[in-house]
Amino acid sequence: VTYRTPRAARRLLIGNEARLGARTYVRIDGQPDVMLAEGDIRSALPASLEAMRARDVFQGRLERVTRLELERREGGFVQLLNGPSGWMMQQPVRDFADPMAVGALLESLFAARIETFVWDAAQGGGAGAVEAVPLVDTPVTPVESYGLAADTAPAKVRLWQSDDDGGHELTFGKPADEEARTVFAMREAGGGIFTVDAELLAGCRAPVADLRSRK
Repeated sequence: VTYRTPRAARRLLIGNEARLGARTYVRIDGQPDVMLAEGDIRSALPASLEAMRARDVFQGRLERVTRLELERREGGFVQLLNGPSGWMMQQPVRDFADPMAVGALLESLFAARIETFVWDAAQGGGAGAVEAVPLVDTPVTPVESYGLAADTAPAKVRLWQSDDDGGHELTFGKPADEEARTVFAMREAGGGIFTVDAELLAGCRAPVADLRSRK
């Protein structure tokens, strides 16, 4: 394990577990002394790269969202703005939005977790780059194979927060399993591909009438 201190980087070499007691042999690289550390350090190390990766689909705080857009192949385009009067629908009609419905949708987006990491683009490459590195036994293929192309994606969601001028985008793709419990998804164009719960897509495909205020 390599770690950094204010002075320099150091490497901790982890050996076998001691025969007596729950302790582990360790040594700092470059030093002759072998020490006993409390506990089984090896069991605390992540088993894989995936175990260390953040699984939040969106980061931030839902109360700071100022704009939300839904682009659906079936259901059209919806634009919602959060202003002094609360949530307003700007497209396809200008009307007050249902704050409970919008709030529930935002809660689902911020609570969403990545189920499986499917594919990562190498640094500087897009989702169709030759340098792409698959994380599971999935062939390196362009986004079309996952249903994430612009002309086939069932839905796309974009949201902006108060301190974010560029906004963030999530594109949904085709079902990732036979039961259609998960779907492929991708954040910004050219980013990694992963799977999310299909219920998240279902929420983003809600009819316009469900998002309008009833008052």
